[in-house]
Amino acid sequence: MSIAHEHGFLWKTLWNHPKNSQLKAKRGDPDVLMPGDVLHIPERGEKKESAGVDQCHNFKRKGIPAVLRVVLRRPKKEPDEKVNQEAADLSEYKEPEPKAADDEPMADVPYAVYADGKFVKEGKTGGDGKIEAKIPPAARGAWIVLDPGTPKERTVNLNIRAMDPIEEIPGVCKRLNNLGFPCPIEEKITPPVADALRAFQRKNGLEPTGEADGKTRDILKKAHGS
Repeated sequence: MSIAHEHGFLWKTLWNHPKNSQLKAKRGDPDVLMPGDVLHIPERGEKKESAGVDQCHNFKRKGIPAVLRVVLRRPKKEPDEKVNQEAADLSEYKEPEPKAADDEPMADVPYAVYADGKFVKEGKTGGDGKIEAKIPPAARGAWIVLDPGTPKERTVNLNIRAMDPIEEIPGVCKRLNNLGFPCPIEEKITPPVADALRAFQRKNGLEPTGEADGKTRDILKKAHGS
């Protein structure tokens, strides 16, 4: 969407162009491309409109604002576990598998959204911790200020325009991180990436294989929202 906006097109004009059919089939999502992807940008044409003279006319430029969607969650406070005083048999010790911390929505938190240094919207998070705000399609930076104007004020910086396709391992890693499953950004599935995948799979009722199979990618993309 941002590339189309920067070149004066609607995103559908570029995405549905016949010369971009191969890229469209490969990625499926116009908002997520990778370095090396080739996007054809045609020459801009001229459009003429007839209008009467000696009159005032209003022309509205078509366009679709980008929608920023963020869900804020925080770890649940867990009761302190009792320490087992029994002597452990080290020969039977097994390293516990990593798992994502249980979390809950950050509901009813005052916020203010900024994009490219300009105020966009203020309000309170919903019961599900969600924030939605319309921002310019070509925005390069955005952040959210929580509890603005109070001693608890803090800023959440958003790395927009940085997501990779779900078909690529870096795209899988970035989505896992955003959903609270710590994962290094790798080009292939390494042991730490497999651990993060298994944690996500267990939490979502999947067999914990540590592989980024089609079903895991589908559920990951749905949980992430894109």
